[in-house]
Amino acid sequence: MLPIPSVIPTDRSCFNINGTTITGLSGTCPAVTELVIPIDITAIGANAFRGNTKLTSVTMPNVITIGESAFFNNTSLTSVIMPNVTTIGAIAFYGNTALTSVVMQNVTTIGEGAFYGNTGLTSVTMPEVTSVGANAFFNNTSLTSVIMPNVRTVGNGAFMNDAQLTSVNMLNVETINQDAFAKSALTSVNMPKVINIGNWAFAYNYSLQSVIMTKVRSLGGSAPFHSCPLTNVTMEDQTLCQQRFATSICKSPT
Repeated sequence: MLPIPSVIPTDRSCFNINGTTITGLSGTCPAVTELVIPIDITAIGANAFRGNTKLTSVTMPNVITIGESAFFNNTSLTSVIMPNVTTIGAIAFYGNTALTSVVMQNVTTIGEGAFYGNTGLTSVTMPEVTSVGANAFFNNTSLTSVIMPNVRTVGNGAFMNDAQLTSVNMLNVETINQDAFAKSALTSVNMPKVINIGNWAFAYNYSLQSVIMTKVRSLGGSAPFHSCPLTNVTMEDQTLCQQRFATSICKSPT
């Protein structure tokens, strides 16, 4: 496990605890705004802090799993430190509009809608994540940068409506599902290992001109790049490229 700087855990009496899982606040600390989870806790249960509008920061030294809706609508939460979390459940951080950046070094799986509507989030760094669920970062209207070099699958609408998203690092992604990056602000896409791209996956990226998708074998539906002003598409399969794009913009990888 990754170490974090020494901090004093919040008194255990503040929590309802089942084994090594926190299931909620006990009610004995109604004014608490900053939480440091005890070091023996490895999971935050479903709905544990749902709707808590007082929390501003949470430090979870040894937590591995975040349950569904665990921090749903924590609208004052600005800081989350969880160096050892590997799994984030569905809508776990939904609607946390004050959260501005997320660095989660060991997360491998992000559930559906996990960060949906986090309108203050500007950057996401998750170097080990392999799967991003549907709508995980939907409508993150301030998000500009995503670093997920080991992600393999991006779910439906995962980054849809992220109107300021200009930079994506996903060099190992293999499947981009429907609407995944629709209505974003991408200018170029470099995904050399992607094999499958769903319909409308990059639609309405009005500045998207260059796409490198060397290994792609499937372009779903009729409009994966609808309304994108493409000038360069790099693919090994030139037959597929010329079937779906103007011949003049189809390029073979060098």
